[in-house]
Amino acid sequence: MNEYQKQKRDNFIKKLVSNSRAILTNQVAIPLGVEKMHKLILWIKHIEPISDIDLSIFDEYYSQTEG
Repeated sequence: MNEYQKQKRDNFIKKLVSNSRAILTNQVAIPLGVEKMHKLILWIKHIEPISDIDLSIFDEYYSQTEG
């Protein structure tokens, strides 16, 4: 991973944390927050997956609501 990718990944992680806080404080509805979370996780995985945090709950919720 080069420096540009590292910086881009770090920015996505900051957005992920911000979105998590917005969901927890009800600033954004859960369905919309989970959809945004799903997109951010995919973008992060494209660069390098996050290995130390289990984010599977968002994929599970997203797959159940999209079906």
